[in-house]
Amino acid sequence: MNRDLPTFCFRGNRTYVHGTDICSALSDYITNSLGAPGINSVDIIFHKRTARNLQLEVFLNVNITDKRNAVSTVTFKKNDNQYIFLCKESIRDIECRTDYHEESIIEQCTILATDKAITLESPVNFNIFQSTVAMTKALHHAIFPDIKGKWMFTRLQTDKLIATNQQYRKIVISHTHNFNYRLTKNEIHIDGEQIGSIYFSLI
Repeated sequence: MNRDLPTFCFRGNRTYVHGTDICSALSDYITNSLGAPGINSVDIIFHKRTARNLQLEVFLNVNITDKRNAVSTVTFKKNDNQYIFLCKESIRDIECRTDYHEESIIEQCTILATDKAITLESPVNFNIFQSTVAMTKALHHAIFPDIKGKWMFTRLQTDKLIATNQQYRKIVISHTHNFNYRLTKNEIHIDGEQIGSIYFSLI
């Protein structure tokens, strides 16, 4: 059964759906349909960009190998059940655009390039996905200043489901691995607790 996700808007001058909006939509859908308690081992992977709205194909306790048409996939566990959501393009066009000044997040951050870490301890008018992705991108520009290309958010792994409106006092992103610039791994700490990893790719 296919389920439509809420309508998306393009952000800033982008011509594709922002990964943070997909994360937010998935988090809200999972919370509303299954409830957040007990959800663990969350893994969101982005396979390609899209300029269309999305719909979900939901699978329970089955192995899905054909993900060629998916924009993104999310897997997670709850009560010993394994869920797989495939996010695929719908026939619905995107017909709106919103401002997106992510640089205002970075203005509130402290970046220590030698320590390969970025910290946010000031309140910002962005949700946790938007803050985390903007911080990770800024950290990459700081520690790889001479690398040409565009850093893209490609994967998010968390121990439990992150709520879109989750409150926090401090976020720290620490760069841990660089797999020949094709993929980087970065740890996410929220209020002193490591909650997962965020991955970027250079294109």
